Amino acid sequence: MDDVERFNKVTNTQTSDLFSLNGKVVLVTGGAGLLGQVFCQAFADSGAQVAVVDIDKTGLNQQPMLSPKSLVKKFLVSVAI
Repeated sequence: MDDVERFNKVTNTQTSDLFSLNGKVVLVTGGAGLLGQVFCQAFADSGAQVAVVDIDKTGLNQQPMLSPKSLVKKFLVSVAI
């Protein structure tokens, strides 16, 4: 095995371990918004369970559902400014 093959093997293994979120719970604030939905899906795809928080009740209810395995809970937060 040459140096390039060895580097690629080590890098690929470390990269997948580095971004693994298996067994972790991630809380996404603003999860009903466009970027929040993308983050929720990305975390779920990386193995995390996702808790979604937002002040937008309609957006939270319309958010595409993550798989039951990935979704921990959706939280509606009331804010008075």
